[in-house]
Amino acid sequence: MVAMSANHPMAGKLQLVAADLAEEPFLVMSADASNGIFEATARFGRLGGFTPRIARIERDLISLLSLVGAGFGIILVTESVGRIAMPNVVYRPVKDLDMDIEIVAAYRADEIAKPVRSFLECSETYGRAQTVGATFEAVQRH
Repeated sequence: MVAMSANHPMAGKLQLVAADLAEEPFLVMSADASNGIFEATARFGRLGGFTPRIARIERDLISLLSLVGAGFGIILVTESVGRIAMPNVVYRPVKDLDMDIEIVAAYRADEIAKPVRSFLECSETYGRAQTVGATFEAVQRH
């Protein structure tokens, strides 16, 4: 999905195509904080036949969405982010955007804490990817 200002000229469209956004200023999260959105923005541009013009890079999603609401640019977001209600921000699907962003959870293979086990069960039930366990020590070494 793409987040844009409710005042954006394309905000009235119920669905967009990637090429519609070729001239837009993109706001992105820094690569080290984005969980793949930074890289996905570049892939999105390639799918649409353009190179996204990055207008601003930030580490905080809420700050970026506030900038979107103020009309400083647009941001590519996951469907789950599209559930965040922000003043003057609308979310629109992009018809020809079919990308997955991998989200990884690392946990101890022998984890017994009920909240962690519940989270893992929900992830396996509702997630589209497989959950792979790892020991804490192995995560530390990588």
